[in-house]
Amino acid sequence: SSSSSSNSMSSHHKTTVSISFIIRGPEDEKLHRYGVNALVATENDSFLSAGRDGIVREYNVSQYNDESVAVDKTVSPSPSPPSLPAPPPLAKIFSSHVNWVNGVCVCTEFDYMISASSDHTVKVWSYSKGSSVATFHKHTDFVKDICFSPFSKQFVTCGLDKQLIMWDLVKSQVVCTINADNHPSSILKSKISKEGNIIATASTDKNIRLFDPRSKNMIGAIKAHDDMVKALSLSEDGTRIVSGSSDQLIKVWDLRMGGSTRTFDVHEDSVWALTSTCNFNYAFSGGRDGCVYMLPLNEDDKNATRVAASKHPFLSLCLTNNERMLWMGSTSSDIEGLNLDLISCDSINSSDTVTIQGAPAIVQHQVLRDRRHIVTTDANGSVDVWDVMAAKKLKTLTDKDIIDRSALQFDNETTQPTQPTQATSSSTTTSTTACHRTSSVVTIDDDSSNVDGDGGDDGTNAIANCGDAVQKHEECGDTSTMEIEGEELQSKLPKNGPAVESDCEDDNTTSDSLVKSDSNSSKSLFEKAIGLDSSNMSLPMWFGVSTTLGCLTITLSHTTLLNCCAYLKEKEEETYVERNYGAIALQSLLKPFQMRVCLSEYRQDNPNDDRGDADIEIVIDNLLLLQFQTHHLFKQPEDLRFFITHHGFSRFHDNNAATETVSPLFQKKKIFSTPKKLRKWLPEWAMDPLFKGGDSSFGGKATKIQLFLNPKLGTPTVHHKRLSLKHYTPVWMIAQHICSSSDKIKYSLEEHIQHPLPVGPSLCNHISICINDEILLPTMHVGVVKDLYWKGKRGDIPITYEWTIHR
Repeated sequence: SSSSSSNSMSSHHKTTVSISFIIRGPEDEKLHRYGVNALVATENDSFLSAGRDGIVREYNVSQYNDESVAVDKTVSPSPSPPSLPAPPPLAKIFSSHVNWVNGVCVCTEFDYMISASSDHTVKVWSYSKGSSVATFHKHTDFVKDICFSPFSKQFVTCGLDKQLIMWDLVKSQVVCTINADNHPSSILKSKISKEGNIIATASTDKNIRLFDPRSKNMIGAIKAHDDMVKALSLSEDGTRIVSGSSDQLIKVWDLRMGGSTRTFDVHEDSVWALTSTCNFNYAFSGGRDGCVYMLPLNEDDKNATRVAASKHPFLSLCLTNNERMLWMGSTSSDIEGLNLDLISCDSINSSDTVTIQGAPAIVQHQVLRDRRHIVTTDANGSVDVWDVMAAKKLKTLTDKDIIDRSALQFDNETTQPTQPTQATSSSTTTSTTACHRTSSVVTIDDDSSNVDGDGGDDGTNAIANCGDAVQKHEECGDTSTMEIEGEELQSKLPKNGPAVESDCEDDNTTSDSLVKSDSNSSKSLFEKAIGLDSSNMSLPMWFGVSTTLGCLTITLSHTTLLNCCAYLKEKEEETYVERNYGAIALQSLLKPFQMRVCLSEYRQDNPNDDRGDADIEIVIDNLLLLQFQTHHLFKQPEDLRFFITHHGFSRFHDNNAATETVSPLFQKKKIFSTPKKLRKWLPEWAMDPLFKGGDSSFGGKATKIQLFLNPKLGTPTVHHKRLSLKHYTPVWMIAQHICSSSDKIKYSLEEHIQHPLPVGPSLCNHISICINDEILLPTMHVGVVKDLYWKGKRGDIPITYEWTIHR
């Protein structure tokens, strides 16, 4: 049986496993949704862009080879210079990484594209088909760069694990590994000469190192800069180097002379990107100051020329093969192209550039107190509401939604009926404050200014992998292992918890500050929206959230998955059923796998059943519904992508080094046909909600609250006055208990309103539930009632109730 089969990923080593799904549709993959870490020109009149959204894209730039675009620089520019063509069209999408893609290279001879990622993997792709053909797990930390020698057919990868690995592309195997013995610090960049006879590396220890791949030995080290070396360019013959550093300097090195031949001090902040012409006469540099300079490498009498400026730091640069177009990637989602034939040395003209528009990345998020919905805001200020269970965006909010106070009202739990009377304003204020003090806002500030140092110097903050808080180097005082990215730091903390608030001084959008703000008009739309979040619910977190990819990534872990239960309204039925959020989310995600396994087992047990698969699937689905092992409550998109991460050690390393091993990126609609591939990665705890009893058998973490019911004058009494309810029980269910315990109350109310009593929160329009003469909101959980009105007190909570017949 599938529920008892052994997990091939298990080991005697202690590991944790998480399952994450990315809320991003096929249309979203067409546009970059975050910074562009690397740009590489190909031989096919195109270039590749490696994005922080985990996707590599190829753009066709053949239209820019038209000679009519060029102008003669010896002639004075005309008042109306030639206009650039439209932005280049998207040619291909390579989507399989689950973290930032930091580097790419192409070997058209073998139809391969190779990518390096912060998910610790190196992937080989079919360049023509855009599909992944191999994944390597030799690195134990973020893979920061990759380079390729067309002569030797070898490529080199480097990373924060201090490893420099040379690979044979033809044999798809490691040629040699240069480890920490020769490289004591993290490697940020690596370059290989065209013939593959020399490798240069840039490191966090401020040095450049040189290696001979034939002897596998280090042949030299250069004390290059006063801070981390962040950018590197190597001449094709391997004799000259240009380096850029966090010390703001760019240096030109001649390896034959054994020293620096020129230094450029033009940037006002760290240098993050470099590229050079094939003849090494010119180089282009980009940095954190948002400027790009053209640098003459061979003429000492010529100064650097600023050719582009942006409000966003530049992360990557590349020249097309004809060296007429310079493409620039920054921390925004856009890619800018600059025609070098059109630029003027005296001024920067925005008309000289063409822009490939990207989509705005999510920069803030908050999980609502119903533990099902998330409010986000993106780089353009758009505020959206997302449903975690359905894995989709519900709506985009406007000011009208805030005025109507309908922004965060949903079916089932959060729709509130009209109240006969209102609770006092003081209790409402207390409730709201209690709500926000435990809420979690995580912020990415694209304009923050970290201080350069060993931990990183890059401009903005990023949410680390699922469940981690934003970490700001030095300002937060956390200098533990962090990624030294072009823009930001990714913290290496445990991945199995929900996001928490940042302790950084300038992170002023925490929940407390939102509550304490006196002027509502000065708040952003995002702050106003989360200010409407219900304070009436008491539910634990059951998932982690990350916006590392610029979109929402939801992570499920066995430590929190089954923590949260709530009462949900069954579709097309006027009944509410207690459901475990984590179990039904997992059932929705893995429904095709569950059905495939059940169908296979049914065929084995019933070989003589000649019905088609579709007919049998209907029978199985009905059976699973009865057992609560599946449901029709939430329908997730069929193209939903997810991945599985094994934390703790890697089965791909002999030394069992502490690391993360990431699965391929699965797509929900395709796993029915490949169940064995998925089963190799699935943990046993994920099998339980699918095959070992339904979600009703997973009670979550529930605290029992003791209540004692007293009728108000004129309202009949009930037989069962003492109740023991779970903390997430809504107040309206107390009213339901009262009606079910007293026929007199039920029938009298139905006669009074002349129709059957409603089910759900609207029942409190006919029976008021009170404490201390204050009417409780129908959706308020009894756990919140205890915290607000009975905290620190002993004994049963006294609850009074009153029907509406005599009002």
